[in-house]
Amino acid sequence: RTGIVSVADETCAFLSFGGALAALTYARTTGIGQKVDCSLLGGQIRLMGWTLTTTMWRDRNPVTGQARVTGTPERPGLSASFNDRDGKPLVFQLNGARKWREAMAALGFYERLEQAGFSDLGVAIASDEKRAILLRLLDDLFATGTRDDWVSRLRGSDIVSAPINTLLEASNDPDVLANGYVTEVEYPTHGKTLKVHGSPWHFSETPAKVGRAPALGEHNEPVLSELGYSAAQIQDFKDRKII
Repeated sequence: RTGIVSVADETCAFLSFGGALAALTYARTTGIGQKVDCSLLGGQIRLMGWTLTTTMWRDRNPVTGQARVTGTPERPGLSASFNDRDGKPLVFQLNGARKWREAMAALGFYERLEQAGFSDLGVAIASDEKRAILLRLLDDLFATGTRDDWVSRLRGSDIVSAPINTLLEASNDPDVLANGYVTEVEYPTHGKTLKVHGSPWHFSETPAKVGRAPALGEHNEPVLSELGYSAAQIQDFKDRKII
């Protein structure tokens, strides 16, 4: 889906930040500056990570969509999302036959899966047809309960699992709020306190302080004064609509 979040833009910004720090470290060490070039395309290629690497090695596109089945029949892995009975999605990831059995047993699915021939996740690696049958069966099973219950059971068995939040749900997530990833900023001119992005960095000595951006021309006078312009000159700039 498109039009949700600016993945390419944000990724390029993060990479530019890291590239600038690397170049600054080099300049401080050697006294030599350099140009750092980043692109939206380059950021997306880097973001594909090891999945792109293994695709190139195997010369075959990975299985994508609702689920990604990885590994070998002897050591299979599964990353997948399913909807609960209310249509709320969740995601989980596991690796290995033992974890597959433990996860499905915790969910109460194992007996049904065993009857259908899926006691071993590895069969979904060897056959596209069986993979499709398994996913349809899991769709039906997850649709019998609630997301919170499924996630709790999976986490109780040490399986990585989480709800797939909407943007509004994510902005109110307890962990997001506790870590200050979303915060509130007062906008006096509008008479409102609004939620905004917090800082993803936590510095022990210089904690970040999130504020609002200045209004257009808000700091004209102090900045021009620091540059040596007199009050009369600044007023002249205003009269001539230069500022």
